[in-house]
Formats: sequence, C-alpha cells, structure tokens
Amino acid sequence: MSCNKSKSSGFTLIELVVVILIISILAITATPKLLGVSHFDSFAYRDQMVSSLRLMQQQAMQQTDSNACHRVVIQNKAYGRSIDCVSTIFATNWQDDNVGFAVPASSSVTINSLSTSTITFDSWGRAFECSNQCVIEFNNVDTARLCIESEGYVHAC
Repeated sequence: MSCNKSKSSGFTLIELVVVILIISILAITATPKLLGVSHFDSFAYRDQMVSSLRLMQQQAMQQTDSNACHRVVIQNKAYGRSIDCVSTIFATNWQDDNVGFAVPASSSVTINSLSTSTITFDSWGRAFECSNQCVIEFNNVDTARLCIESEGYVHAC
C-alpha cells in the first residue's frame, strides 16, 4: 500500500508577499537612521541660503533707495549681511539673523563660493557679481549646489 502524501515545503505566495512587504518597510524606515543626519546637512543649509538670498533680493526690490545696501558676504562656515556695500566682512557684533547664518561648529559642512565671495542685489533683483551665473557649494558627505542666474533667479542646481 502506497500513500500519496505530499508534504509541501517553503512559503506560500501570501507569506512570501508579507515577508517582502515587512522587509521593505523596515528598509525604508531604518536606512535614513543608519546614514545619519550628515547626509542631509548640506542640502538643509543650501535650502536655508536659497531662502535667505531670496529675502535679500525681495528687500532690494522693495527698498530702492540708492543708499540702501543689499549685499551678502559668503565665508567658509557663514554668510550674512556685510557692514556696508564696500566691505566684504561681517560686522564685529554679527549674529545670525533672517539673512545670515553660521554653520554650527559641530557640523563639518563648508560653504564654497565658486564665483564670488559677495552677492549684491540691485533694485531689479539682479546680482551684480553674477553676470553669467554664480555657484555656491555646500560640501559635506554630499555636495549641494546653489545657483544664481544673471537675471537674479536663485535656485538649487
């Protein structure tokens, strides 16, 4: 007498789909935590500078007085308003404000302007120093770039 008992081994299709789904969810939630925030710092600082430059640009277009200075100075770990429209340094009592920002000392992000160390906006919103295009890089684990076009368009590139 022979018995035809077939014993199935392995996963059913439903079990396989559930396991793949669980692994996918774990991978999506765990990967950013494993990479750390350093991968996102340069992009966050770039986005913050885009907003700051757009604010300075808006102020330049609203305050059309010829004595008004709308210049941003860019240094290795900071950017912000200059003392005046002649100088390329910050004021001695400079602090972070709505246009300026200093990268925290604990961060390894550096700011590198490939074109110029100052950006000066005119009453039309154009940057004097960017007759072609200005590029500013935020370097860390990843590099994030910011571009200012000749007619004043400030964007991530």
